[in-house]
Amino acid sequence: MTKMSSMMALTTVMLMVRAMGQKCLKPGEMSDHCEKGECRIAGTTRRRLARAFAKICHEGEYKNVWYTKTTKEAQCNATPAAASLIEKTLPADYNAYEWEMGMGADTAADRLAASSGQCFSMRRRRGMNMTTLESNKNTCKGVADGKPPVRVTYHGTASCDAANATSVKNFTEVKFTMINNRPAPCDCINMENFGKSECKSCNSKVENQCSTEASCNAARHGRCSWSGGSCSCKTGNYERKDVCVSGKLHNLLFQASSYDSCKKNPPVDGTYLKFPTTKHGQASKCQDKPGTDWDGLVNKGTKYASKTSYDCSGVADFGMPLEKFFNGSGCSGNVLHTKPSWRDLDCSCSSEDVESECRSCSGLECSTKDACTMAGGGLCAWNSASAAGSQCSCSSGLFESTENCWDGKPASMQYEGTNAASQCAAAGVPTFKRLKDVSKDESWSKCRQNWDTSEQGTHTIYKSCDGQANGAAAVQAFFNDASCKSKNHTTAHKKSSHDTCRCLLYSGCKAGTTFEKYSCAGTDAVTAVEYSDGLCKTATGVTRSLKSVTDAMNIGVCAAWPPVALKPDFDSSVVLQCPAKGKMVKYSSWKRSSDTMTPKCSPAGKEGSGELDSCYCKDEYMFNAIAKKTNVQISGDLTMQVSDVQAALVDKTFKKIVKSSVAESAGVSPTNIVDLKIAAARRLKAARSVAPRMLASGGIKATYLMVVPKTIESAVQKSMKATTAN
Repeated sequence: MTKMSSMMALTTVMLMVRAMGQKCLKPGEMSDHCEKGECRIAGTTRRRLARAFAKICHEGEYKNVWYTKTTKEAQCNATPAAASLIEKTLPADYNAYEWEMGMGADTAADRLAASSGQCFSMRRRRGMNMTTLESNKNTCKGVADGKPPVRVTYHGTASCDAANATSVKNFTEVKFTMINNRPAPCDCINMENFGKSECKSCNSKVENQCSTEASCNAARHGRCSWSGGSCSCKTGNYERKDVCVSGKLHNLLFQASSYDSCKKNPPVDGTYLKFPTTKHGQASKCQDKPGTDWDGLVNKGTKYASKTSYDCSGVADFGMPLEKFFNGSGCSGNVLHTKPSWRDLDCSCSSEDVESECRSCSGLECSTKDACTMAGGGLCAWNSASAAGSQCSCSSGLFESTENCWDGKPASMQYEGTNAASQCAAAGVPTFKRLKDVSKDESWSKCRQNWDTSEQGTHTIYKSCDGQANGAAAVQAFFNDASCKSKNHTTAHKKSSHDTCRCLLYSGCKAGTTFEKYSCAGTDAVTAVEYSDGLCKTATGVTRSLKSVTDAMNIGVCAAWPPVALKPDFDSSVVLQCPAKGKMVKYSSWKRSSDTMTPKCSPAGKEGSGELDSCYCKDEYMFNAIAKKTNVQISGDLTMQVSDVQAALVDKTFKKIVKSSVAESAGVSPTNIVDLKIAAARRLKAARSVAPRMLASGGIKATYLMVVPKTIESAVQKSMKATTAN
């Protein structure tokens, strides 16, 4: 018997971990996330095709394993190591399980070692002899394919040296979830995560998932690239979320920076942007419900009456927010104990342009100039001349709320005009409303078991309009029965910033509009059938022929969606196609590169595809007409001084800085700047000189072109004029 096999014959300790994906209740049964044992996940708008997935030992290594699209979850659980079922594998991290055990590695270096199967030290359970040497190693060596990994613990040595250890024990790290008393390692996961790694930092020195070319290039959202034997962040933008600054919760964003700059604590002044955040309304909010906080280190729970999360009160700048547990209701009385709201000061590479969480152009998330102008998509504008608290405003003056009720049915509503923001917040009479088709959205209809012990009732429906007044927000309803007939009570539905009075950059839907559904009139034209209602149930008998569903692109042509004239940082590059007469209009989309304004529709890298099969407002996609009506172009130039003119002219980073400076002067987002040229500023020497014209010392002229909504044209012009005068 080998040394490893003899170690594996020793006593094991089994520990349960949370499933990474979504698991069916029983093989062959449908749950909230699985359908008839197949991997299909219930999405918010439709059932999305998924794949069976597992984290298992495979060929002596710990791996993320994805299975063929025909593999059912029950089939995967029965034979997770079957070669005929496996389509793709990538190395997996062990580190997720350290946190589950409550016995995580001591340092960042130890955590990296633990995640990659190297020797590491581990926190001792409270009460243990802290002078005892102990080291550990997670491994799949000697473990059968399809089984969970193991941890080998070495007492009496810090180097995982079995020869010098006083004792060696083997701990089985994971106990798979059991279904029908059988191990069930397989889950359903979204197709968007198929073949994707967990690499976030794009730094192989700090994250095992970034240490190989395959894992680096497979990072989600295409954020990382492998070159020269190392992994790097494509955008150079890093984010450090949920950090305490001046007693408030913030996100820190580092532009054209590095992982080390992001990780440095405290960060160097001037290297980052600071955006306030409420963590979706949870920061410092009192959760006035009793409970028990369990400490796995001592295997003991602390009962509390109320608590706060992401609480920055009393926390030093750039420290981690805390969870605070109180012995009194209303987060009053003594603080029983505190613990970090999260684990570490993690820095991740951002695949997108830097954005704040500001979406409504008001409130805490929009309370600073940086947060307002970096809202994304040029949504918000900043006017320093306005009164404090109202300096940030929606650039279009248009707001939308999407989780509301009208006539007892789900509806989305839009508000436009000088009082649009207040009308939306008060759920007033909208300028445009339409009922929503939620037939494919189970959050409005699915009767689910209630797992929230703080709410009475055995079952719940996440969103309901039952008993809600016109314009009121949807609520979460709780029931006393499995068919959701006997209502117990309702609570406010947990909304996000994307469905609660958010600013819209534009809209092709107006009061009095009719609606349309599209089909192909041939391979290069479209037929639009008109309906009188927003669900396209009642046809008016009117049809019209169109070259395309939009005036911004023809069928078969790659173009920006929407066009730059309407949204400078357009969402995607898109190609529309008509396969044949009577068929639905199809689309293919590609993600926009953050550093270009030119659409690209290459065969590789397709982001998504589908059909335009919904009910649309008649002019919803008349983008060029909308742009002509709502936007305006503003041009001009600014002069600035630099220490080295020649170097500045060829430095791409300098041009980005100039772009941000122009945007800041205008009070808009850098994405509003659609063209920028920099050149050396020239002027004559002294009047009596006969020498030729010379470069002014350090003079740079930046000529800009920006696209902004007409509603803020005057404010932008004044801001730029004031900047030029100074």
